[in-house]
Amino acid sequence: MSFDPSQYVLWSEEEIQKRVSELADQIGENYTGERLYCLLILRGSFMFGADLVRKLQPKFKSLLVDFIRLSSYAGTSSTGDVKFHGPLPSVAGYDVLVIEDLMDTGLTLTTLHEALLAQGAASVKYAVLVDKTSRRESAMTPEFSAFDLKEDKYIVGYGMDAEGEMRALPYVAYVPPGMEVH
Repeated sequence: MSFDPSQYVLWSEEEIQKRVSELADQIGENYTGERLYCLLILRGSFMFGADLVRKLQPKFKSLLVDFIRLSSYAGTSSTGDVKFHGPLPSVAGYDVLVIEDLMDTGLTLTTLHEALLAQGAASVKYAVLVDKTSRRESAMTPEFSAFDLKEDKYIVGYGMDAEGEMRALPYVAYVPPGMEVH
């Protein structure tokens, strides 16, 4: 049986866009500075990050956008071993907003948090599309999250993938256990 993600939608395109707008307003109200450094974690956050940054731009005098690539997954499971692919950007003195698709175990963002503070960031906060608390292994929680997922479901769409596939879906769907994605 082939996987049809439209049969397993958790959040529609309309629901996502509404939450992204609300999140941008919330973030704008929580920063008093005129400058914000947005750091998007590739690859999963590219759709969420692009939509969120466009909505944040009018709220700040200066909005910097940069990207970093980290990995901690092998297939559909976190290895717990966070790898940086390339150097960290220079964030000294900036309020940094890390934009990520999914906070799962929290280990990746805990590692990144320590590295950004060591680089001299004035503050580091997190905006995630999905806060998946069922597998959390660290005390870290995002300051801003569009959706909470309490169940341990593997999700795809709106930037999140299953071995490179389904990133371009405009909605978020879950993959039922045992379902083949290809």
